Amino acid sequence: MITMPKKDVGGSKLLNYPDHFQAWLDGKNPGPLVAEVGIVNGCNHNCLHCDFQQFEPYGKHNKYLDLDVFKDFARDFAEMGGVELFFAGNGEPMLHPNFTQIISFAKTLGIDCTLSSNGQILTKKNAEKLLPNLNWIRCSVNGGDSETYGKVHDCQLHEFARLEKNLAQAVELRNLAGYKTQIMLQYIIYDLNYDSIQGVVDLHKRVGTDLLVFRNRIDKEGSKNSVPQQILDQIREIEKEHDKVEVRWSNFRNQPDSPTWSKCHGPNFRIYLDSKGNVIPCARDFYIDSKMGNINQNRFKDIWHSQKRAAIYSKIATGKDIPICGKFCQVAFDNIYVQGWFDKHAPTGKKQ
Repeated sequence: MITMPKKDVGGSKLLNYPDHFQAWLDGKNPGPLVAEVGIVNGCNHNCLHCDFQQFEPYGKHNKYLDLDVFKDFARDFAEMGGVELFFAGNGEPMLHPNFTQIISFAKTLGIDCTLSSNGQILTKKNAEKLLPNLNWIRCSVNGGDSETYGKVHDCQLHEFARLEKNLAQAVELRNLAGYKTQIMLQYIIYDLNYDSIQGVVDLHKRVGTDLLVFRNRIDKEGSKNSVPQQILDQIREIEKEHDKVEVRWSNFRNQPDSPTWSKCHGPNFRIYLDSKGNVIPCARDFYIDSKMGNINQNRFKDIWHSQKRAAIYSKIATGKDIPICGKFCQVAFDNIYVQGWFDKHAPTGKKQ
């Protein structure tokens, strides 16, 4: 079986693209390396912990990013040095009627494609089209049995069995074809699903997925769910026993939760595009309007080099908003990398 190493999933790309980072240090304003793209506003589930719905609940009808508008964005993104499009955002990406076309087009431009999904539409037919073009797919599975899954995802109980079938088929197809796509599960821990933690571990083993990640629930104020010690002990034991299980301990209260960066430069390397076409630097937009422009009206390359973007980024860079959005930061890994670089290279006694 061919799988991708953990280090290539998430995190900062800056270590792997030193020339891009140096260009930014030199003031050349290269484009972002990664863009998270929310091509759909809407979902086939209604998860009780959904981050985006804490800020803006879905409407009655799904909204989709236009295919041709996306293609223009992807062309600009690739020409400006972009290397990865992460399809996630505020909705289920696979609901987009042109989703397989979107992925295959991005791949023709040499862009790596990654996906966060609930896996319900990952049928065998869709998997055959998608797996050759995806570096990894992470499926949100927040219940280890049909009852818990149905309660947390606010869906029909039979959908848990459908998910298991989809995952098993995708893993089998990947293995037979020799694709390098990593297929992962993510489990958000809170009081509604404590009892089914072992169930999702068993599911992970049955279907043969590459990695199971446990994370804590975080609300829109950045407050972390208080997890009982016995649950922390349980997942710690599970992580020790299974090399394909990873606990994101930084998401839990028993770890330091104050940002370790004093200024914010992360949005220079990772940005967000929503289903309406808005170009957004980071999660700051949840709290303070930070929209730089809209690709339905202007090309992405023009938005990136606009005075409006420069003004917004100048404010972000000061770090004054870190107390507001730092705990919910979605460019944290880039900020940590940049802070570490400045700390290492700053003159003695001076820190960024």
